[in-house]
Amino acid sequence: MIRTLIIEDDFRVAEINAAYVAKDPDFEVIGLAHSSAKGYEMVLEHKPDLVLLDLYLPDEHGLELF
Repeated sequence: MIRTLIIEDDFRVAEINAAYVAKDPDFEVIGLAHSSAKGYEMVLEHKPDLVLLDLYLPDEHGLELF
């Protein structure tokens, strides 16, 4: 199971991404974060295998978070 975290500030896009990832039985969505700060917290807490990361977040560029 590939534990996936989605970091995306647009709530609709985050939900679409989560629904798409959930269609594959080998992937599990372990959380959604809508800011860089929350995404960072969730990475440390959940230790995901994969992060779908938006570049244009309200508090920091996604590459800075990366």
